[in-house]
Amino acid sequence: MEDLFEKVLELKTKAKNRRDLKRYESAASFANQAIQILESALVSPDAREKSKLADQLADSYGLLGGIYRRWGLSSDDQQKKYERLKESFNAYNTGYKKYEEREEYKIANSYNRLNRLVGYLLFNPASLDDPQVDIPDGKTLKEELEDAGVSIENQLKLERRGDVWAIADMALVKLLLNRESPMAAYADFISASPADYVYDTVLSALRPLAVLELRDEIVDKLKGAVELVEGKLQNIRPANL
Repeated sequence: MEDLFEKVLELKTKAKNRRDLKRYESAASFANQAIQILESALVSPDAREKSKLADQLADSYGLLGGIYRRWGLSSDDQQKKYERLKESFNAYNTGYKKYEEREEYKIANSYNRLNRLVGYLLFNPASLDDPQVDIPDGKTLKEELEDAGVSIENQLKLERRGDVWAIADMALVKLLLNRESPMAAYADFISASPADYVYDTVLSALRPLAVLELRDEIVDKLKGAVELVEGKLQNIRPANL
């Protein structure tokens, strides 16, 4: 089994490298190879490895979703952009529904859960305010964001206490639900003194949302959050050079 996880790590590393080089088709291929290996192993796993396999699958689907998101956002062809953003949503949604959500795997994470909602919003901005627009689960986007917020808050009290990724996810939920100012929403995140690459990841989620056609107050908060996080990143990056 260790050989399997080493192979998966190798494939995921190749996927990330290709993604960063904007070789998105190759990146998606490597991520899918990792998923195929893991799903084959999950058919009849050692009980001790079941949760580990599911955790890796959730992470691999999240990686695939991120690849398709970047690929879509980089496209000038609106049809291809829409299709790739929809593929991004599908990958995150699969990672959440098949692995993160299921109690048997005991995965304490919000990676796919929140990104599936962000992904849906990217190709369907009207979903944030239109109660008639439902994501595939039959709930409105706001209802799903509220549920995600409750789940993340509970995780922060228990198994993800102090987890900077959970703190960042919670901040984004607060912004999208128009509950707090950027400074208030990201206060705990900034206080946690995350590494610069964490700031980069947060910005990669915020920037495309800040240019969507959403309500003015939401857009203002998203743009304010981008400015805030960019400013904090500029302050810490010279120290890391």
